[in-house]
Amino acid sequence: MRAKTKRGALLRKAALAAAGVVFGLLVGESILRAFRLLPDDVVQMRMRPSPYTILERGPGFIKRGEAPYFAYVPGRVVTLTYSLCRGWHCLPDRSTEWRMNSDGMRDVEHAVSKPKNVFRIAVLGDSFSIGMGLGPDEAYAKQLERMLNARYRGRPRFEVLNFAVAGYSTYDEWKDLLKRGLKYSPDLILVGMYINDAYPSVDSERRNPPEAIQFLRIEQRLLRSVGRASNVVSTVHFPRWSYVARWIMRFAYAQKVNRVSQRWYKLIWGPRNPAGQRQFEEALSGLETLSRGKKLPVLVAVLPKLDWLNEKYPRWIHKRIRGQLADHGIATVELLRYVMYRDPSSFWVHPTDHHPNEQVHRLIASVVLERLLSDTTLRLPKPPPPAPVTAPTKSR
Repeated sequence: MRAKTKRGALLRKAALAAAGVVFGLLVGESILRAFRLLPDDVVQMRMRPSPYTILERGPGFIKRGEAPYFAYVPGRVVTLTYSLCRGWHCLPDRSTEWRMNSDGMRDVEHAVSKPKNVFRIAVLGDSFSIGMGLGPDEAYAKQLERMLNARYRGRPRFEVLNFAVAGYSTYDEWKDLLKRGLKYSPDLILVGMYINDAYPSVDSERRNPPEAIQFLRIEQRLLRSVGRASNVVSTVHFPRWSYVARWIMRFAYAQKVNRVSQRWYKLIWGPRNPAGQRQFEEALSGLETLSRGKKLPVLVAVLPKLDWLNEKYPRWIHKRIRGQLADHGIATVELLRYVMYRDPSSFWVHPTDHHPNEQVHRLIASVVLERLLSDTTLRLPKPPPPAPVTAPTKSR
C-alpha cells in the first residue's frame, strides 16, 4: 500500500511538471506570436558570374571544364545577391558587384612599370582581403591606400594593389605573388592571413593527389551534417508550425555548427592534413627568403573568424600562426584583440555572409597603418611633417 501511495505521488508530480512545461510552452508561443518574434531563415548568398573563360582543370576537386568562383579571370564580373526569409516571405535584400581588371585583380588598372615617386604595396589574401560583399573601394587595401596618401600628401604617392583571390590559401597566394605580383615591382608585401590558411592548395591535386583527396573525403564527412562551416552559411529552413520550436531548432543548429567548425579547424591544423601544413610552411619559407634576399619587407595581418568571439574562440590557431611567423622572422600584426567579446553580427557584411563589413576593413587598415609607420624594419619612407595650422585672420 505504501509503495502504491509513493508511486501515485510521483506520478502526480510528473503530471504537474509536464502540465507546467506545456503551459509554459503555450504561454511562450502566445507571446512570440503576439509580437511576431520569428527568427529568420538563413538563405545562402548566391553568386551570378558573367560569362568567362573556362579554366582547364585536372581530376580531383573540380571537374574539368568548370571554373571555380574564386579563380581570378581577367575582366570577369560577378554579382553577389543576399537574401533572408523573414517569416514566410523570401526576398533579396542586397546585392553587390565585383569586377576584375585586365590582370585579374579586383582593382583599377595599374601599369606594370612602377611610376616615379610611387611606393607600391602588394596585398595578398583570400575572400577577407578581396572584400567579399563590399564595393572595391571599401576593402582594406583601398582604405589603406587613401590613409597613406592622406598622411604623406603625395611624397611619395602610394598604390596598394589588391591581388587577393577568394578561396586561396597562403600557399596559393605565395605562388600568385611569384606569377603576377612581383612583376609590378612592389616595395612591400602585405598578407591578409586567415585562420584556415593551411587548407590544401586549390591546385594540390596536381601535386599530391592521395593526400589531397583523402583530406577532402574526411572534410566532406565532417561537414555533411551542417552543409559547410565557413563564413558563408548554408541554407537553413526551421520548422514553421511553432514559433517556440523554430527558436529551439535555430539555437540547436547554431551550437552544432559551432562544434563542427571547431572540429574543422582541428582537422586543417592536425595530422590528417599533412599536405596543407607542408604547403603553408613552404609559403612562409618563400616569403622569408624573398624578404631577406630581395630586401622586400613582408607584414602579415592575422585576421580573425568573426563568430563566437568569446571563450569558445579557437585562440590556439592564432598562437600557432604567430609562432610560425616568428620562426621565419616575419613581422605580424594581430586583429583578434580588437574584436574579442563584441557582438559578432555587428561585424558581418550580411546575416548570410560572415565576412567582415566596411567597419572591420577600416579597422584593419588603421591597425596596419599604425604598424607601418612605427616599424622601421618595414622601410616605409619618412612621412613629411604635419601640415602647419594657420590661425584664421580677423576680418576688419
